[in-house]
Amino acid sequence: MLSQTKQHDEDEIRIEDLVKDAWLRQNVVEHFSKIVRQSQELGWRSIAGVLSSIMRDPSLQSRQRRLLTDTLYDMVRKLRRLKALSGLKSPTTEQYYGLWLFDSYFASVPKEPQKSEGSQSLRREIESLGFAWGPTKKRFDDLEEACHFIEDTESAESLSDARSYPTWQVKALLAQYGMQTTQKILEGQNHRAPLSIRVNTLKTSKKSLSEALLQAGIQHQDTLLSSSGLLLKTRTNVYGLAPFQEGHFELQDEGSQLIAELVAPPPAGIVIDACAGAGGKTLALGALMQNKGRIIAIDIDAKKLIELRKRIRRAGLSNVQTIKIPDEESLLADSAHRVLCDVPCSGLGVLRRHPEARWAIQKSDVEELTKKQKSILSHAASFVKQGGRLIYSTCTLLAEENEHIVQEFLQNHPEFILMPVKEIWGTERAMKVGDGTFLKILPILKEGPDGFFCAVLRKL
Repeated sequence: MLSQTKQHDEDEIRIEDLVKDAWLRQNVVEHFSKIVRQSQELGWRSIAGVLSSIMRDPSLQSRQRRLLTDTLYDMVRKLRRLKALSGLKSPTTEQYYGLWLFDSYFASVPKEPQKSEGSQSLRREIESLGFAWGPTKKRFDDLEEACHFIEDTESAESLSDARSYPTWQVKALLAQYGMQTTQKILEGQNHRAPLSIRVNTLKTSKKSLSEALLQAGIQHQDTLLSSSGLLLKTRTNVYGLAPFQEGHFELQDEGSQLIAELVAPPPAGIVIDACAGAGGKTLALGALMQNKGRIIAIDIDAKKLIELRKRIRRAGLSNVQTIKIPDEESLLADSAHRVLCDVPCSGLGVLRRHPEARWAIQKSDVEELTKKQKSILSHAASFVKQGGRLIYSTCTLLAEENEHIVQEFLQNHPEFILMPVKEIWGTERAMKVGDGTFLKILPILKEGPDGFFCAVLRKL
């Protein structure tokens, strides 16, 4: 993150450049102050708009925009860690920024280079903010030690400070996954999310799009698991690229692409996307169906459906119909070969894309979400015709929102049975994305997919 080379090499530390960067300091302090103030007044959920507005600010050069947003995102992620590093009850915004520089620097070097220019300029920075160098470095070392706990008996509070998560989330992950896997999850979601796209095969091929991206100077590679995905290695404003404006690709995480593939829509069948939202999975399903059959995208939010209709036109889809709940919903009973139920959830599998979300979601919210998930799944089941499939998916890691919802649904709906993923994809591929029964992806790979869960249920 701290590199300031022309190539933006993130592995090379140039702390002296950032310490001396008056523009970055001024803008980080200004925007971070706004973020903290707004989070206190309106809650953390309101912060997403602040962060996205910076990313769209036309007055910023691309390098400025990238550096500013990267810094702010990382400071929001590390908020609890930085507070613990300060040893203070309420650090100032300027102190948060100085501590972020300190933490980012020493997290990237194995030992303190006592006489390096970066270390000396950083020392002056830290001391000017009222921190003693030695005690600050000691607090950093203690946090780093907690990042390497390997026993489940260690303190969840210390780990929450070190990895910068709410304690309830860390405790929930520890109870379900154990220490070693939890550490991988926590570390994985403290990185910037990879930029993955889905090739729109209705308009182009992966080969043709790859050639167009290379001509535009965009380095990329195939995604690890999705057949239609590319991982962009060159950071750029993808919305300004001609292939995007022409509908040749969509931004979509690889895990989300995999869920659309697992729906396995029959080309001439009827598919319902029961919680369509802005329609990323709807568009992927349309491409898989090659514009044949019929897709019905339904949602409770009319604004999201308006945005979806714009995306449908750009993608060149002609087989998608949008319905706002409850309009015409009664006509859908027993009608669909596939019903995708991508329910609202805690989102603990996509925290690297939404740094403010870890602070927004509360333990009490999960109980309310599970009630909603059960209701939505039961309601969507009425749309499935005999022999059809109901697909339940989330972007969370908690069993109470995933396996437990599916198990309770099957107990209450004997007309459905669980259809293992290996029956759809084969054992080899199914084991790459889960346990063979469910799709269960953990967000632990730096260039891999976000965290997702998916279960397929067949109606007898």
